[in-house]
Amino acid sequence: MQKVLGNVKIESFHTTNFEGLKNVKSVIGKKKSLSTFTALSKNSMMAKGRGVQTKGGFILQLQGNLLASSAADIGSVPDEGGRRWIHANTLEDYFGISGWDDSDIFSVIKKGDKRWFELHEKYIKWYRFHEEDPNIYPWEELTGKEKAEYIKRWVDGWEKFLIKNKKKFIKHFGQEVKTQTHSSSSGMHFGWNELIIYNIKIKDVFIVSDNYSIQGGGRVVGGKYIEDKAKTDKKEIMKMAKQVSTGKVIWGKTAGVPGFLKSRGGVIE
Repeated sequence: MQKVLGNVKIESFHTTNFEGLKNVKSVIGKKKSLSTFTALSKNSMMAKGRGVQTKGGFILQLQGNLLASSAADIGSVPDEGGRRWIHANTLEDYFGISGWDDSDIFSVIKKGDKRWFELHEKYIKWYRFHEEDPNIYPWEELTGKEKAEYIKRWVDGWEKFLIKNKKKFIKHFGQEVKTQTHSSSSGMHFGWNELIIYNIKIKDVFIVSDNYSIQGGGRVVGGKYIEDKAKTDKKEIMKMAKQVSTGKVIWGKTAGVPGFLKSRGGVIE
């Protein structure tokens, strides 16, 4: 993606929980990416210190290189190797090539790389019929080497397409955005923008001390509510945060989240 965007440095935010704070060490200064944000609706979960896939509790101020951005959540998903994937339809809509005819990105790559299409056909035959009777459908699965080639050729095909359409990609996905436009059917804003970054440096960390994941919450046992103990104490939590932060570690509460974000360039809409 650097061939398309160049070296675009940005600052953004990421919310995570205890486990995420431990695991974030593996992405610092690496090619592995994180999904981050700079703008939120005041009603969004992250404006309260919670995460999309976790209960949150930690808000990280980050600096890194931009891979892609959008004024709405673009649904990026990481794989086991650290690569982050965006559904082809998300980009196709912006390039005007979505549809069921020969004008989608699948057809573009298919026409430009016959070997990729051969691997794709082999994979599809196996994927569709591997659970059926192998005596009737004796299709072979891709070997490990073929899988690697299949993925690489797909990524290379996308790269060629994006370089060819560089100006359009940068216009829609390749620059820092400071707004969010995702809204519900009622018109109320409950969203956030998304900026995917890598080569990450963690600056300040805000700890939401009254967050559910830090407080421990509670549970009902035999009809009685039992309050769980916090997973660890303040000293240990602060120590964890300081191990990854290069700036300040702030012990605060949910009410202080908007102020933390705004004072560091975040936007609450």
